[in-house]
Amino acid sequence: MRLIKNQEFTFKPGIEITDIAQTKGLEFDYVILTDADASTYGIDEASRHLLYVGVTRAAHQLWLLHTGNPSGLLPEINVSNL
Repeated sequence: MRLIKNQEFTFKPGIEITDIAQTKGLEFDYVILTDADASTYGIDEASRHLLYVGVTRAAHQLWLLHTGNPSGLLPEINVSNL
């Protein structure tokens, strides 16, 4: 597990942890957003943009985790369709 600062991604096998702003323009096989809740991403334009950047980085799988209420920017997911 590596903490990435200043966009110094290694793209080696393993887990790289960073903030969404550093990932703009990049793509990853798997993306886990650990804070996709209403308190982190409100319904304002800045939150919408940041969440969009985060969810569009995943090439194969996207995992959205939240505590409390999910962000209002996320559509309701019908688990029966998964």
